[in-house]
Amino acid sequence: MDLEPLGSAIVGQTVLGFTLAWTLLFAAMAAAAAWLAAFGPERAWAWFVYAVSPALVAALFLGEFAWRRVRFRHHPRQRLADMLQYLRVPSIHGLPLLRLHSMNDTVARRHGEPIAAAALLADAAALAAALPPGRHLLNLCRDRYHFLVGYAAALIARRLSLLPPGSGDAAIRDICRDFGELCCVADHDEVPAGIPVVRPTGHAAAAPPCEVPAFPAEQPAAVVFTSGSTGRPAPHVKSWGSLVRGALALGRHLGLGPSIAPQIVGTVPPQHMFGLEATVMLPLQWRGAVDAGRPLLPSDVKAALEAMPAPRWLMTTPLQLRACVGDSLELRGALRGVISSTMPLEPALAQAAETLWDCPVEEIYGSSETGMMALRRSARDPSWTLCEGLGFETESGATRVQGGHLDAPFTLTDRIELESERSFRLLGRIGDMIKVAGKRASLEDLNARLRAVPGVHDGVFYMPDGAARPVAFAVAPGSGKASGCCGSCRTPRR
Repeated sequence: MDLEPLGSAIVGQTVLGFTLAWTLLFAAMAAAAAWLAAFGPERAWAWFVYAVSPALVAALFLGEFAWRRVRFRHHPRQRLADMLQYLRVPSIHGLPLLRLHSMNDTVARRHGEPIAAAALLADAAALAAALPPGRHLLNLCRDRYHFLVGYAAALIARRLSLLPPGSGDAAIRDICRDFGELCCVADHDEVPAGIPVVRPTGHAAAAPPCEVPAFPAEQPAAVVFTSGSTGRPAPHVKSWGSLVRGALALGRHLGLGPSIAPQIVGTVPPQHMFGLEATVMLPLQWRGAVDAGRPLLPSDVKAALEAMPAPRWLMTTPLQLRACVGDSLELRGALRGVISSTMPLEPALAQAAETLWDCPVEEIYGSSETGMMALRRSARDPSWTLCEGLGFETESGATRVQGGHLDAPFTLTDRIELESERSFRLLGRIGDMIKVAGKRASLEDLNARLRAVPGVHDGVFYMPDGAARPVAFAVAPGSGKASGCCGSCRTPRR
């Protein structure tokens, strides 16, 4: 028998009963005080208001407290300090770098070994003090803890973190040319010559941290770049407030709270917008911890998850998710959830992962310009639900998303079909409609059909300039002729 609904019902009945008791008590006290003020002696009124009323309130409070302690003695409880941590209104000094109970809280793990918040703050302060003059800090760290140190140091030193779209020399040199004088923090030697480099750790230790630094919401925190799939990667500045608000919204969507500290394993680099939101900002703002590595193979993913305590989330891509499912990676019971992004997630793959691991698999719809905008559970619902606080506005045929964690409205480059104020369906990119033999088709729809063909591991359609028909590229080992794959992608006439 499932006892959780029964327990929830009993708790609900108890809350309702005590709410009624408190209402009746205050109503009775108000009526008694009013009668004494109108008809009774002044001394009796004062005695009732200043002595009897507080005693009645204290008695009911202690009675309710004792009842709850006995009646729900087996239920998990939240510490008062935990609740105050999340109910606390941000101070005028800004939004904190991270939220924690004590400096001993774990913020990262490397091969299972915990790294405390005190170590992160000390390393970040030491690095910030060691940075050469300049306004920008290019963060090329591969180890996720080292990335955290560089990211925090940049905030402390009021530097702007530059998060490149790739690790190739050309992309890095483009950033250096565009942003002028800068310094690079890296934990490896594969940095183009001529760029000054500092290591994330090993600097002279600063004084032990006594408090968590906080930064103004409007402080520019990072520059992320588009993928460059439609041209040269374009930079987009993210404010600290926008990143914090996005992380808090994602955490509330996942059901996090003071008693749930998320343990994150990510296969996406932290320089990517999805990686920054899901593997850096989320654990920082929800008292969580992140695996310092970047697992690539399914066996690496399993080892990383097994080295983290519960509750665990895997932040990954459809490509790596497919590899894990294809290997029948045994993770049942090890995961609280999976979040996928960076490219469309096929519902069949999401369903296979949910069946294999017995946990929800969710997909993020977002962009470098906005971060996450919506989520869906792909195996169950084709519709997307907007993130907390976001809303749509349509004007002159264009759809803009605004509010929530966004610093400014953003015009979508995708075609959508609104189902309600917060629910919609994606119809493809505005510029991906093509005509083949008199039929209109969406490249995104064709790509989805191609990847759904049995035996196809991955694939994409491409329309060359001036061509009459698109070209398909597919990875389909052992499936024979390509014509069989493409024949399965025929679309109805539109």
